[in-house]
Amino acid sequence: MGCPLVYEGEPLHRADVALEWHELVDAGLSRLDVRCRSIPCQRPVLSVRMIGQVAPETLARVAVRAEREQAQRNVETQARKGTCQSGRSRPKPVRTFWLEGGMMMSRREAALRAG
Repeated sequence: MGCPLVYEGEPLHRADVALEWHELVDAGLSRLDVRCRSIPCQRPVLSVRMIGQVAPETLARVAVRAEREQAQRNVETQARKGTCQSGRSRPKPVRTFWLEGGMMMSRREAALRAG
């Protein structure tokens, strides 16, 4: 699994994992002002440059956060597609408007005006 490193100056993302200085040194990194963004890289392997490798304990921490991030993204994707967790489509509210005498009225407004 390959995850990008981001500098401390970048906005914090929910998938960011703080790395201790000794973890960065053990990984062979010279900069200590970085975090690991636990979003596995989707790019082709040839376009990615490996700059270090973390210990298995650190990798386990990053993997847990990456799984949590992927689960959250799946929920967000389903919500955008208009399905709920059971897989059924959510009913979309229907609002009907029409022009009456140059005014746009909803059914509720029309019923209030008529009654």
